[in-house]
Amino acid sequence: MRRIPALLTGTIATAALLAGLGGTGLADQVPSAPVAIGDTKIGKILVDGEGRTLYLFERDTEGKSTCYGGCAENWPPYLTDGEPTAEEGTKADLLSTTNRKDGSEQVVYGKWPLYYYHEDKKPGDTFGHDIDEFGAEWYALQADGKKASH
Repeated sequence: MRRIPALLTGTIATAALLAGLGGTGLADQVPSAPVAIGDTKIGKILVDGEGRTLYLFERDTEGKSTCYGGCAENWPPYLTDGEPTAEEGTKADLLSTTNRKDGSEQVVYGKWPLYYYHEDKKPGDTFGHDIDEFGAEWYALQADGKKASH
């Protein structure tokens, strides 16, 4: 059962914040930062409340982000100003946040800070999956917190 349609109607604030995801809007802080499961061409993976793919960066360690500057421009962090919310199919015990250098809070799933990819333009896009940039690989995540396969 997909929860994205119900989630969209229940999170008007999230929709308003994420409506312009083409540029810097990707890095806006989202209240409650929902993490859900989306069904994409690479399988069932983690998405935000709008159905946009969330990625891990293999260079990150211990739940801390190493993606700043140009990296964060291409891979905007999934930020929150509240507690992240686990939607159906995800695991609440894997959700947390980490402090970024600028004081913002980035959503973490398992040991992975979460990011968007600037080339993903609409829900379900997975153009950032299995890319080597900024010194390591980027992958979409599964509900168990592991990288998605193809």
